[in-house]
Amino acid sequence: MDNTVQTNGSSKLLTPQQYEAIELLAQKSTERITKGEIAERIGISSRTLQRWQRDACFQAEYKEAVLRASASRMPEVLAAMADAAIQQHNAAAARLILQANGYLTQKVEVSDGQSSGSINVFDLQRRLDRIRNEAPDIG
Repeated sequence: MDNTVQTNGSSKLLTPQQYEAIELLAQKSTERITKGEIAERIGISSRTLQRWQRDACFQAEYKEAVLRASASRMPEVLAAMADAAIQQHNAAAARLILQANGYLTQKVEVSDGQSSGSINVFDLQRRLDRIRNEAPDIG
């Protein structure tokens, strides 16, 4: 495993102890041990662990570890959200589920109120040309 972590264009090597600390910190809360126990387990002081946690490279790798650990639980999360959306008539949860599954996007459609579903590109070009011709010449 390459221990180089990139942050803001610079790279830094993390030690095997730091990776072990990251993995222990990223465990599910039911398995989590205290920070003092983590420090003791990997043979460092609690102050050293606190210092590592303030380091940008350590933080970046920790976030990645948390994402890796939680990725396998996403089906459970979505199922729970679906249950809540249905049982509680929760529109916000329903919207998030639809977005997460690609059924709902942030796409915004604008209508000119004149077209009847399809847009004729030639008509649109003529309208743009007319607007350009009527616009005052600036300059």
